[in-house]
Amino acid sequence: MIENEELIEKKNRKRRKYKSMKIWLGAMVAVSAILLTVCVVAGISILNMNGKIDDLTEEVSQTKNQLQTVQLTADELSAKLQILSTERDSLKQERENLAAANAQLTQELETLKNDLSGSGESIEDLQKQIAEKDKTISNLNSKIKTLNNNISKLESQINDLKAQISGEEPEDNPQEEVQNPEDTGKYAYLTFDDGISNATNDILDILKKYDVKATFFVNFAYKKITGYKEIYQRIIDEGHTLGNHTNTHDFDSVYGSIESFEKEVTSIHNSIKELTGYEMTLFRFPGGSNASYVRKLGTAPHELIHDLGYEYYDWNIDSGDTSPKNDPDGDGHNVPKDVLVRNVLNGATSNTAIILVHDLGYRYKRTTVEALPEIIEGLIDKGYTLKALDESVTPIQFTKDPTH
Repeated sequence: MIENEELIEKKNRKRRKYKSMKIWLGAMVAVSAILLTVCVVAGISILNMNGKIDDLTEEVSQTKNQLQTVQLTADELSAKLQILSTERDSLKQERENLAAANAQLTQELETLKNDLSGSGESIEDLQKQIAEKDKTISNLNSKIKTLNNNISKLESQINDLKAQISGEEPEDNPQEEVQNPEDTGKYAYLTFDDGISNATNDILDILKKYDVKATFFVNFAYKKITGYKEIYQRIIDEGHTLGNHTNTHDFDSVYGSIESFEKEVTSIHNSIKELTGYEMTLFRFPGGSNASYVRKLGTAPHELIHDLGYEYYDWNIDSGDTSPKNDPDGDGHNVPKDVLVRNVLNGATSNTAIILVHDLGYRYKRTTVEALPEIIEGLIDKGYTLKALDESVTPIQFTKDPTH
């Protein structure tokens, strides 16, 4: 009986051992399956990652190629822009040369016309010379017109190229809209006296819009307004002429004595030169070269101006922007705009128009600034080219220097 119980116990132990082995074996199989699954998933992920890496590598390569293409295009555009700019500048220089030759011929033509009577030459010979010069001037005007058209086209191409490089819309070229494309040999010189002021920058903006040049006969004392150095410099940098109008414009100081006059002229000359490096060579007498204050000193101031290396300029058109009789307020500070426009355009009848206006700011000369666009457009419509005065322009002088 005991032996049978031992056998039963032995069998039971074998069963328990077998059952335990089955459990461990099942667990091992399950773990193996899990590990296998993880390996498979990891393998698939690695394969996908490798595919993505390949795709990214391809994208990077394509992007590099695109960047190289863009860079090449930008370089090509910049090179083309440089070529066009150089060509434009060359055409502008040629235009300037032709305009100068045209002006000289026009002056010679006027002289010949004046010589038609009282000349030793026969009228027939003079008329022949006039006809030849007229023909030459006509040819020059035709060439200048062609140059202007070519320059306008180049400006348009340059604007388009700049827009392509920057990615912005091309700017409008105001010169194409308002500037007279033909140089007719008629020149107008806007001259602004008594500046600078709080209106000077706005005047410069208007001149820039119309692509015309002017002359600023400036004072210096009491003109140290905010940004004064930059304003003087801007006048120079934008191609206008800076002229000497004495340091203070105070008649008692300017014309008190010849010594005082010289000090007034040299003081502003040195101040402007020190401030900007610009050396002025044009002068305008406060009140004009025939003012009653000047006459007290005779012609000594006129002689001194030439001795100091200057040429002086009066005017043949007065805008009337200081005339009390034209001003409803009676002080001549803000003459109605339409009166100023009419005075200038009605006075512009000769080939050379030197026009007097004033730059005294918005308190005293607001309407002068307001009238400026209409004055410019009206002069252009009458065939004038608007330029800055320089030493090549024959001066208009109310009182002559007898020694010059």
